[in-house]
Amino acid sequence: MSTSSSSLSTSVRPVAVHVTSNSLTSLAIEPSDAASAAALDDAVALLRADHVVAFPTETVYGLGANALRAPAAQAIYTAKQRPSDNPLIVHVSSLDMLRSVARVPDNAWPLIERFWPGPLTLLLPRHDGAYISFYFI
Repeated sequence: MSTSSSSLSTSVRPVAVHVTSNSLTSLAIEPSDAASAAALDDAVALLRADHVVAFPTETVYGLGANALRAPAAQAIYTAKQRPSDNPLIVHVSSLDMLRSVARVPDNAWPLIERFWPGPLTLLLPRHDGAYISFYFI
C-alpha cells in the first residue's frame, strides 16, 4: 500500500513522551492550541530536570535529553541500553551553540548557511573547551 507524503504528514501527531524506568507519560503537542503549549512547557521542564523525552522525527521517534548534563546523558544510555562506546547525537539550536560544542571546519560553513535550519546532519569533532557530558556504563 502506498501512502503519499501529504497524507502521511497530516496523520502524524507530535507527541513528547516522558520516559522513566517504570512509566511513560505522553504529552500530546498540537502546534496551535493552549493545551499543546502547556504540554510543550511540561516537556521543557522534564528536560531541564534531566529526564528523557521522546519526540517524532521525519522517520522514527527519538529520545532526547540535555547533552550538557551527565544525569540526562546517563538516562539516554540506560533507556536505550546503548553501549558506552556509541556516542550520542547533540542537536544545536543556534550557530553560537554549534560553535560552543564543535570545531567547525571552513568547508562546512557553506553547507550550514545553505541548509540550516533544515534537515542537515554534520559529524563534527567536539570543541576542546566544550562541556558535553560523557557517560560511560
